[in-house]
Amino acid sequence: MYRVDRLPGGSYVRYPTTVENEAAGAIVNGAATGAAAVAGWLVGSSITGMRSLARNFQDRRMQAAAEAMETAATAEQFDRLVGLAKDFGSHYPGQLLGEFYLAVALNGTGRYDEAITVADRAIGLGLDETEARGLRLEAYEGKGSIPGLLEEWSALIHHQDSLVRNTALLARARVLESIGDFDQALDDANRSISGLPDHVAYHVRGHIYESKGELEKAIDDYSRALRIVPDQQEVLERRATAYDRLGRTEEAQADRAHAEWLESPARALGEARAFLDQLASEGVLLRLSASGNRIVFEGAPMKREHIPRYEQLSGDLLQVLGGAGHPPG
Repeated sequence: MYRVDRLPGGSYVRYPTTVENEAAGAIVNGAATGAAAVAGWLVGSSITGMRSLARNFQDRRMQAAAEAMETAATAEQFDRLVGLAKDFGSHYPGQLLGEFYLAVALNGTGRYDEAITVADRAIGLGLDETEARGLRLEAYEGKGSIPGLLEEWSALIHHQDSLVRNTALLARARVLESIGDFDQALDDANRSISGLPDHVAYHVRGHIYESKGELEKAIDDYSRALRIVPDQQEVLERRATAYDRLGRTEEAQADRAHAEWLESPARALGEARAFLDQLASEGVLLRLSASGNRIVFEGAPMKREHIPRYEQLSGDLLQVLGGAGHPPG
């Protein structure tokens, strides 16, 4: 299995991972950016599955057409992908690949209702229901449809994989928080913490407490998140805001000063170099793509606990890998 991540500038990178890493990465993204990131994970995983499916085609022209669709999808050339997917469907009717990529393309061009229709149709051709939910989540996020998002996350809460269930709980909590249903949101966050008490769950619950005006509880949860994974800039800034609202000015200033220090370019690049060395010692090899704007992972899968750090340092890793002073891996 491979993970697909969106990098600065909009490109994607794919690297080997485990199911556990997939879910962990989605939970991390979900806390930071909401439904779109987790939907992107589900769709990215689906693209990998479609690639495997295309390899089984005996018709070389069919294989080439499938590769062209994958290339357009990963490059986010959605207008082009609409044409490629429709052309594929006309030449090879009833093939899942064409319908899947057409749904991806329609989402990418903002035609969300059509994307939902095509995703539903693709289920009849063999698309996994969870992968279809990823396509629908992207569409509902694009439309700003709260009922649609709640429906999809509520279904994923019953997923057989516990990490996916926790992802869905946190994502639904964020949606509920956005409409002011703080008690239900808090219930979801508590359920997630009971199953997986990680830094993301505490961050999400802290945000809900802050929205409810329970600032001391929010600070406690932000502090828990920082004890599990230190130096999270967003969490520091949220805690600073809570301190300010309580009139604890010195503590707020200390958190903001720490957050600003974390943005120091020299410090970030130094941390990126150290992180690369750590990964290399574990057999995880990184290199820059030929285009120079993507990180390519090789060797051993990244450990789950490294995923938040990788996402935090991704832009700095690109800079370090692009420099002559530090050989990749």
